[in-house]
Amino acid sequence: MLSHEVLAVIWFAILAIAWIVYLSMESFIVGSGMLQTAVAKETRPRMNIMFSSGLHWDGIEVWLIVAIGGTFAAFPAAYAKLLESLYLAIFLLIFAIIIRGVTMELAYKDESPVWQKYMTLGWKVSSFLIPLVLGVYIANVFLGLALGKEGYEGSFFSLFSMPALIMGLLFVAIAITTGSYWIILTTKQGEHHEKAHRIAFRSSIVVVLATLFELMALNTGSTVFEQSQLYTSNVVFWAIPVVTVLVSLLAVLFAYKKKVWLAFLSSLLVPALLVTTGYTAIFPYIVPSSIDPQYGITLYDAASSQYTLTVMFYSALVFVPLVLCYQAWKFWYFAKDRRKKAA
Repeated sequence: MLSHEVLAVIWFAILAIAWIVYLSMESFIVGSGMLQTAVAKETRPRMNIMFSSGLHWDGIEVWLIVAIGGTFAAFPAAYAKLLESLYLAIFLLIFAIIIRGVTMELAYKDESPVWQKYMTLGWKVSSFLIPLVLGVYIANVFLGLALGKEGYEGSFFSLFSMPALIMGLLFVAIAITTGSYWIILTTKQGEHHEKAHRIAFRSSIVVVLATLFELMALNTGSTVFEQSQLYTSNVVFWAIPVVTVLVSLLAVLFAYKKKVWLAFLSSLLVPALLVTTGYTAIFPYIVPSSIDPQYGITLYDAASSQYTLTVMFYSALVFVPLVLCYQAWKFWYFAKDRRKKAA
């Protein structure tokens, strides 16, 4: 029987994995949504972009449910504090996801140019809001919430600090980069491929600069690394942010050389490594405080009972690999099928 502390750490890792998978897969779906009119001027290529994204967007949300729902079940005290502090960001995220789904499904259900124009606009704006809000949310979790004696002591504007906004723009840039490559990989060769290559190269440079800024913000603005149990006890963990920067630089190199698959995969690794850096930096806190570490919530204090964590652990042990394998097969099969059938 695993101890309560070990189960808490395991679920901390599972939540990190859920965020990594969700953010990585969501990036190229929202990216392609933002870029549809920028790279394709005619209706048919835009529809092909929509189809290549529409096949997968709804299935991706299961990982968001795992990330947020898993926090509620495994760490209810942390869930309550996060929703109290970040309810606006979560509301905006849910609103954007709903608008994205509705506009994507209805964009080409009517042949009216006016209808298609506004549905496409809603799709683009919501696709922009999703990574922006996710970046703000993630930044606030990693940099620490304004938790004090009276609970959350921050304001509406404190959620949108400079590091939080830069993180939001970083996730937008990652989405534009990966979305460009997703369009290239899942649609037939055409003029829009060259446009997508140019956009991907420019946005990958932005990703490098924003990544460097965020890592410096973690190290200086809130001294997250200095307070980290892992980073202060073992120098090996410093390899994670270093690799994050190196991978972002590789993405630029691959973009310049038009190595599509390598550029796509390396760009997907950037948000994965950023989340890994953040979760390892805040450990053992699940909700750190930017005011004073003593007001933060550790994963041991916030964890559910041992019985609850045990049942959830064995359930995750069965279903998480199944979902991962199914979604990997689905992406591989339908991406190949879309490229063959694209007009």
